[in-house]
Amino acid sequence: MKTATAPLTQDILEAWDLFSQASYEDLLALKSSSQAAEIADLQAVAALLRDEKPAAPGEPDSLFAPLRAAFAARQAGWNDQAAKLLAGWLLSRDYYCESIIQTFVDAARESEHFELVEKVAARLLPRRAGVALLSEALFVSLYQADRHKEAVMVFEKFREHFNDSATLQKVAISFMRLNRFQQAEELLIPLYVRITGAEYQMRYEEVRQQYAGSIQKIPALEAKAGNRSMDDNMELGMAYLFEGRYAQALGIFQSLMARAA
Repeated sequence: MKTATAPLTQDILEAWDLFSQASYEDLLALKSSSQAAEIADLQAVAALLRDEKPAAPGEPDSLFAPLRAAFAARQAGWNDQAAKLLAGWLLSRDYYCESIIQTFVDAARESEHFELVEKVAARLLPRRAGVALLSEALFVSLYQADRHKEAVMVFEKFREHFNDSATLQKVAISFMRLNRFQQAEELLIPLYVRITGAEYQMRYEEVRQQYAGSIQKIPALEAKAGNRSMDDNMELGMAYLFEGRYAQALGIFQSLMARAA
């Protein structure tokens, strides 16, 4: 997941390969005759990823100095700074790997820099770099901006990379926002079964018929009001969907997301 933009010495390239493959122990044990600052910086980042203290201070002119600064900021809890530094790196450099993209996504999400996720995704997704990490992150960024049509387009293009239950609930809400209630049902039924602990082995219509019995429970579930559990709310939301009470279903699922946030 890299291309070189400038010639580097063989030992620096070896260090980068170890870093990009997450071979941190081998990288930290690497001895370089050139004593290159770039290798020291990659070793420092590897140490930070292992929750260890870097062995020595870095040099500001080193190629990988921005990475070292970004990961140090992340470890210190300065997610705003880490997200900006890593976005700058990913938008201008051709050295990237899973650990860099993952740390950027986490820092951007926690600092709510959704606009940076869009910019980085626009550069890297066409290169098929970090697809599994960036596709979900891009969807969430668009969802947070109420750009549900674009968000659903991302989901439909990269569907195989969406596995997180909380993100899939957001996808269902986006479908409902676009009045695509059938797709919301098809997404929520296996998700509902997953959340309630059962296995999803039946066909869609069979499962739909099974859980349509929840409609009979609507009055009892509504009567619980503020005392409903998450499972109760999930069942009530599904019941509303099956009965075609889409606005109420949307309200339930949005409240579930707010409680989970």
